[in-house]
Amino acid sequence: MKTVNQRLTEYVEFRNFQNEDLRKALLLKSKSQVSNWLNGKEQVPDKYLLMILRQNPEINANWLINGKGKMLNDGSGEPVQEGKFWTPPLSLTEDNMSVKMYSCQDCILRERLIRSQEETIKSLETAMSAKDDLIQELQKNAHQDTHQEHGGCMEEQNVKAG
Repeated sequence: MKTVNQRLTEYVEFRNFQNEDLRKALLLKSKSQVSNWLNGKEQVPDKYLLMILRQNPEINANWLINGKGKMLNDGSGEPVQEGKFWTPPLSLTEDNMSVKMYSCQDCILRERLIRSQEETIKSLETAMSAKDDLIQELQKNAHQDTHQEHGGCMEEQNVKAG
């Protein structure tokens, strides 16, 4: 089964889009970002998948995300499916004990985006904590260095003088 990146590449080639067109549409700064996605070097972030689907409503979201159905929606706006009914995907909840059943593609994408954002927040919180620890350590070292440069505190100087 193809990956999301491979299906996105298939759609881009089908529409004869240039990487630059997609980069501009997604407001990306890096020219290599789209190329990295289409070459499979990096996973397409959820927020960009959502943007691609919103900007290209003809793409069957179930095809792009899950590889199910056909690439394009038909003229009715409904996904063109290989089968008659679309079965909502299932996902384990955070406790890995219960199952979530999604009723629409937007819910699936939203859930993936939320999980991605939660992971980013945790990562940033960890980085901030490490940075705070480093700042405290540097301030402590700077205080000790200043203390030594001035010959210790006043009490030590008075003891030496007396």
